Amino acid sequence: MPTASPRDRYRGSPLRLDAELARAAADGARRVVFHLKDGDRELTPQQLVTLAARGASELLRHGVRPGDTVGILGPNEPEWEIWSFSAWAAGAAIVPLGFPTRVRDPEALSRHLAGPVAAAGCRVVVAEPALAPHVPPGPSVLRWDTPLPGDPLPPPPHGRSVDDPAVVQFTSGSTSTPKGVVLTHRQVLAQAWGLDEFYGTVQEEDRFVSWLPLFHDNGLFLHLVTPLLLQCENHLIPTLRFAGNPRLWFRTISEVRGTITSGPPSAWAVAMRAALRRPEELDLSTLGIGVLTAEMIQPDVVELLTTGGPSVGLRPEVLSAGYGMAEATLAVTITPRRRMIAVDSVDPERLADGDATRATWGAVKKVVSCGRPLPGMEVRIWRPDGAAADRAVGEIQVRGPCVMRGYMGQGAEQPFLGDWLRTGDLGYVDEGELFVTGRAKDLLVVSGRNYAPDDIEWIVTSLPGVREGRAVAFSPPGVDNEITIVVEPANEADRDALPDQVRSAVMNALGIAVRDVIMVPKGSIPFTTSGKLQRNAVKATYSPGERALAG
Repeated sequence: MPTASPRDRYRGSPLRLDAELARAAADGARRVVFHLKDGDRELTPQQLVTLAARGASELLRHGVRPGDTVGILGPNEPEWEIWSFSAWAAGAAIVPLGFPTRVRDPEALSRHLAGPVAAAGCRVVVAEPALAPHVPPGPSVLRWDTPLPGDPLPPPPHGRSVDDPAVVQFTSGSTSTPKGVVLTHRQVLAQAWGLDEFYGTVQEEDRFVSWLPLFHDNGLFLHLVTPLLLQCENHLIPTLRFAGNPRLWFRTISEVRGTITSGPPSAWAVAMRAALRRPEELDLSTLGIGVLTAEMIQPDVVELLTTGGPSVGLRPEVLSAGYGMAEATLAVTITPRRRMIAVDSVDPERLADGDATRATWGAVKKVVSCGRPLPGMEVRIWRPDGAAADRAVGEIQVRGPCVMRGYMGQGAEQPFLGDWLRTGDLGYVDEGELFVTGRAKDLLVVSGRNYAPDDIEWIVTSLPGVREGRAVAFSPPGVDNEITIVVEPANEADRDALPDQVRSAVMNALGIAVRDVIMVPKGSIPFTTSGKLQRNAVKATYSPGERALAG
């Protein structure tokens, strides 16, 4: 009779993340390799256990006690992992602090950090030395290159629970002010075990590869915690290295024979285009799972990967589409393994009225399936009159073991309807698969019909005169039935002709008129630290009637 694997035995007896680390190390969990600019640095789980105990002692010396919060600020380096497990070993929860890939305005960075640091009540912020001066006043600041004590203090008193907070994760802020999501050790573990059970064939021989920032939920939970718990080898690239050379992602997969990776669709598209320009020495044939997630998935990206991927060994059947959010730890739905990503063809006129009727002739809108719920997770589509039938568009609501307890802070408005989390996203379900169509708050209403800004932005950024991904569509405040589009022109753009080109493209594709096309200098459109457009910030900055390139 086959012996159950350690992770099979652990599912029914979850421990806190620091204790899970000790179990994984004892069972022979594999190394994590950080591919840094000045060379690779390797960290074994056994080393991590020792360093976390010493780091916990240093945090205790700085006044950290069980129940406190510890901010972690820095790039994808071994210290990020060491200090996170140090905080958990000290009984604290971590607060992953996001920051831009390149720090151009130190004062703006300090203001950006002040919100989550204060809201989470960080006792200490552990920071990479170059970022430490930007930590706002309040918490103690501990440089993460501080020598660790050789004489660890006794661990905190017993009584700590797997239901204690483990992470205070702030939402991306792409559509509203970032909110603190409190996640317990049990919820984080449920995500990892759920991913393993869903895919069913993750083996200890698998090798994860990622460049995603560890302060983002995808980087932290899928590419730091999960490989460790599943005892897999893990390879991490600093985000700045990927931004400077997107081809590095695929090259690293090729060199280490990576089997599992993930990233936003826009990053997949950039990396694939770079790979196809120089496909030599790239071989993605070892990849068994490649997840597209974190933003709306455009069918053009799926087509690019499925048609261009074989040139570098990427098999279309390994690609998965995922839907998730900070409030649900990470993933809610994913394409089942070895199933092609499904793309639905719907009637755009009926979709604008809330009905995802399949297109049989004429205009067609393609919507990418985000797969099926993970084990234990449930999804429903909700309309004002109750749960919706298949192919009816409504608000996506979810519940399950990975869903947060609530936003932190007394008096915080909680997004629940009973025990269902209201996501604010719109979509429909067909034969058990989830199709996401947009965000309720972002919908543009023209002549009584609803249009997703993502669709308009994708049409505009497909024009050769617009920088890739640099367009934002919105309705001006207090103005109905009108659309404004802000674009960053490409270097080769005919700037006199571009506004009319944008209007024509949107009219031809969707049959709606655009009032204002505002051209702005390169780098003017802001993004969140996870790479999402900040539509509200753009909407607040640019006024109706602006048409000329600023600056």
